[in-house]
Amino acid sequence: MPRSSAISIPYDIRPSKQVERRIILDMLLTAAASGFPIAKSKYVGMGGVKFFDFIMFHRYLGLKEFISLEHDSDLLARCNFNKPFESVSIYNGSFSDFITEFRSNAPHIFWIDYDYGLSEDLKDDILSVGSKLPPRSFLFLTVDGEPKRALARASSDARINEFQEQLGVFLGQKTLQDF
Repeated sequence: MPRSSAISIPYDIRPSKQVERRIILDMLLTAAASGFPIAKSKYVGMGGVKFFDFIMFHRYLGLKEFISLEHDSDLLARCNFNKPFESVSIYNGSFSDFITEFRSNAPHIFWIDYDYGLSEDLKDDILSVGSKLPPRSFLFLTVDGEPKRALARASSDARINEFQEQLGVFLGQKTLQDF
């Protein structure tokens, strides 16, 4: 598993990461105003070593229970030291492993923030979490929008074939003009 990109570029100085966080917060605030029991939900995210979204969601949404997913064992001690609340538990492993073990009937808010783009593994993770998400839960997924260099330079035919192979029916009905 690759190291987190947060090591090389801290999330607090990434404008797009701040915008993503704010969009998700605004969507959840709107849901709360519409009657969803947001404050009773458990948050599952990738808190990293600074837990920005955890702090923000606690402050503005009243969330009290958190699970932070950390696949980089070298960062576990730092994550545990930096936990902003005692109610944050750190899961050591990948999202795929976590969702395989996940069992709950309580509402959850998942923000799965991948450092990589669309892939077959990502598709499998979406299917897994979608089949296990309790009612009144939310799933937010963010991925790297830039294609790999080789794919970006490839012909439209090669790109559409690559995405069809990896994503299957999730790709939908795309034509060469879309690429």
